[in-house]
Amino acid sequence: MDDPLQILLVEDNRFFQKLISDFAEFHGFDLQIAENGKVAIQKLQQHQFNLILMDVEMPEMDGYEATEFIRRQMPHAQHIPIIMITSHEHPVHATKSLLTGANSYLKKPFREDDLLKEIETLMIG
Repeated sequence: MDDPLQILLVEDNRFFQKLISDFAEFHGFDLQIAENGKVAIQKLQQHQFNLILMDVEMPEMDGYEATEFIRRQMPHAQHIPIIMITSHEHPVHATKSLLTGANSYLKKPFREDDLLKEIETLMIG
């Protein structure tokens, strides 16, 4: 049996944390939560993840800053796919997400099927 997918959710909204936790449990994924980019970086130093779900707007260190830091300063984590998540409508946020090093971008609210498809695309190729 394969090991479960190790996902780091970087999100400060408790409601969204619960939604993604339920999603991960249903699909057999192992999920850890970081409430901001600084905590995410600490967790990345202590644990191996297969995927990062990164909210854009958070206190202390936002998703853009955290993604840039991971891509530039954390060689052991540079390969981990990052899906940037935001509630912003404007396309500039998708572009900025990709420019900071994210692999893909989802706009909240999204359907579980959309998230699962993104995960499959990034993890399977």
